[in-house]
Amino acid sequence: MSRDLATLGYILDTLADHRPRRAGWTTRRDSRASHNWLIPSWQRLEAAAAADGVGFFGDLRPDGAEPFPAHLEPRVAETAARQGWLLAYLNVRFEGPVYANLVVVTERAAVSALARDAAHAEAVARAAGAYESIRIHRLALAGPPTACPPVEILETLYIDYRTSPPR
Repeated sequence: MSRDLATLGYILDTLADHRPRRAGWTTRRDSRASHNWLIPSWQRLEAAAAADGVGFFGDLRPDGAEPFPAHLEPRVAETAARQGWLLAYLNVRFEGPVYANLVVVTERAAVSALARDAAHAEAVARAAGAYESIRIHRLALAGPPTACPPVEILETLYIDYRTSPPR
């Protein structure tokens, strides 16, 4: 968990330093990773005194992994943005087979709206084919997301797809 917290801190540091601050999709690369973000409104993100979040960490399967279709992630994020509860969707691909997402939301209850989203359901169904394991953290950000706030992991779901049934 300390590695995941450090990664979340790195993502928030990168967010805090990002310029220019234009709403919409942003793609960038630094020495550690490539970033693909959706920020619906920088004004709303910067005005948030605190936020909730979901942290996703996935270890990709080696050769032969089933990749996610390119359209899935934008569909899920854009649906959340239209519903008004998404503050930031921060997807990060590190060197090696590791993905991390930080989804910053206005309130935890809003995330339940994804249960009815077809693109999200498809992503969940494809996870076992693409990842060896995943960790999904329910988070609390104790300050403005753009000010590198402390992050607390409130709850974690770990799924190891290398076992049958998954654990």
